[in-house]
Amino acid sequence: MNLDEYQRRANLTDQNPEASPRSDEPESSPRRCEVIPLLGLVGEVGGLLSEYKKLLRDGEIHRRFRDEVAEELSNIL
Repeated sequence: MNLDEYQRRANLTDQNPEASPRSDEPESSPRRCEVIPLLGLVGEVGGLLSEYKKLLRDGEIHRRFRDEVAEELSNIL
């Protein structure tokens, strides 16, 4: 699957479609449809950083590091 196909399929599952801005919102304020995906991305990056923290803390004993990082990276994508 290429990136274009992935984006097409991901758009079919969008649970936060773009809504018209409310009349009482300044035009420059971020809208819900923009903020929710960004917060999700930040959460996934946090998971990636948590795995790196475990590697730094536990060293080689954290044997699943590569598998966990691969999973977190796929979540970010």
